[in-house]
Amino acid sequence: MKTFKPRISKTLDPSVTSKRGDRAATTRTYGGKWQRIRKAVLASEPLCRLCLAAGITQQAAEVDHIIPLHLGGTDEQSNLQPLCFLCHQFKTTTENAQRNRERD
Repeated sequence: MKTFKPRISKTLDPSVTSKRGDRAATTRTYGGKWQRIRKAVLASEPLCRLCLAAGITQQAAEVDHIIPLHLGGTDEQSNLQPLCFLCHQFKTTTENAQRNRERD
């Protein structure tokens, strides 16, 4: 019987960054500590903050950094907001476009 190579290569160095969509995923950002923070934020505030501001009730699916980590933001509760998938996608796209304009 023929064996195939695994589709996912194993990385021996955990500090190596992998791509996750348009953002880099590192163990610092997406490890167990982040999962606990994310779970606590969604438990304390289960609805999308931006939708609520617009008078819409939508369940949050993502936890967003109000000030992004690359701009000095932290994982403190005061810098986190629960967002639905669409609001998070819109905010991320807007921030990335602004970042690209600043680079040019």
